[in-house]
Amino acid sequence: MSRNTYMSKYNKNFNKAVMDKVLISALRHGDIIHCQRDKWISRAIRFFTRSKFTSHTALVIELDGHKFIVDSQADGTRLRFVEEWIDKYQYEYKISRARDPKYIQILQKDLLTKIKPYLNLKYGYLDLFRGIFRHYTGIWIGGKRQDQNLTCSEFVMRVLGNKDAYKMNPYEVYVWCLENNFELINEK
Repeated sequence: MSRNTYMSKYNKNFNKAVMDKVLISALRHGDIIHCQRDKWISRAIRFFTRSKFTSHTALVIELDGHKFIVDSQADGTRLRFVEEWIDKYQYEYKISRARDPKYIQILQKDLLTKIKPYLNLKYGYLDLFRGIFRHYTGIWIGGKRQDQNLTCSEFVMRVLGNKDAYKMNPYEVYVWCLENNFELINEK
């Protein structure tokens, strides 16, 4: 390996490590994370939802001094150590933090209690496609669903108590956060 190739690889890994530390230190209990990455599913979600950035949504929770990400992925709705989540998924991200006392209350008090009913539920693949169809046509196929399968955005919005959570996609969650006066922590 040439010196330039080695240094390029080293700098890339170093920059990622620095960014990981920045992300971890910036995260607070109750934050909502809006994510994207350079994978086909992320690009497809952004394309079909007409989002320039957001293709995934997650929550931050602190338990016993440790930070976790809670989100719905292909393996279901899970509680994951932040460091493992960063390493596994390698997302670019934006952090939203509640400023409205109503949402601070929801996201700060008893967050684990609100999350527990959804842990280990399967990912809602069918609902992902139903949501994309609704985004384009305004028509929701099928009625209100049971809480058996969840998309990432539906999980976050259910925790927030949104009655239309099952209809929302990651971009709509991002817009909802902006409309409800959430602070963007790391907006460039």
